[in-house]
Formats: sequence, C-alpha cells, structure tokens
Amino acid sequence: MWCENPGATTRAVLTIREQIIPVDAVVKKIKNTVSPDLSLPPLMIARVLGQKHFAVIYGFLNIFTTLGTAVGVPLSGFIYDYTKSYHMAFALYIVLCIIAALAGIAVMAQAKKRNGAVAQA
Repeated sequence: MWCENPGATTRAVLTIREQIIPVDAVVKKIKNTVSPDLSLPPLMIARVLGQKHFAVIYGFLNIFTTLGTAVGVPLSGFIYDYTKSYHMAFALYIVLCIIAALAGIAVMAQAKKRNGAVAQA
C-alpha cells in the first residue's frame, strides 16, 4: 500500500536536485503562470461573440491555435537553418503578437460599442 494511514491527510512531495519541495507550492506557481493563458481566451470569446454557440466558435478558433503550434516550430527551425540565428524568428513572432493584440483590442472595442448600442435600444 502506498499510504500506510489512508485516513490521514498526506502531503505529497517532489524531489528536485535532492531538495524536497511541496507539490502544492509547485502547482500554485504553475497555476499562477499558466492560468491567464488558459482562462482569458474563452472569456474574451464569450464576451465578444456571445455564449449561444460558444462551443462551436471556441472549437473552430482552437483549430488556428493548433495550426500555429504545428507550423511555428518547423518555421522557427527553417528560419534558424536559413539565417543561423533565431533573431528573425523572434522578430516575426513579436510582430505577429502585436498584430494579434491590436486585432483583439479592436474586436473588444467593437463588441463594447455593439453591446452598448443593444443595451440602449
């Protein structure tokens, strides 16, 4: 049996480089760094496009997230092979992130105007 006293509250530990670190501390750290990346896109999509067909819309948009992941890694490798540096890849991804951020801001502003006009009508 893994736990000699199954009724007692047990605290799991993770050994890293001979140091014992509580798993809850590791999970808390990961949760605080990953959480916005996982929670903000669905909230933005629901706010901008509504909740009526949320699952279909979110699933469709996740296709592009997966495509970006699938294409980005080989593209970075190709850019590195061609230029012998990752600078061009990082510059490209920074520009794409800026474009995505500006598009997101524009869509949110448009949705705010539309929702404000609907509420006033």
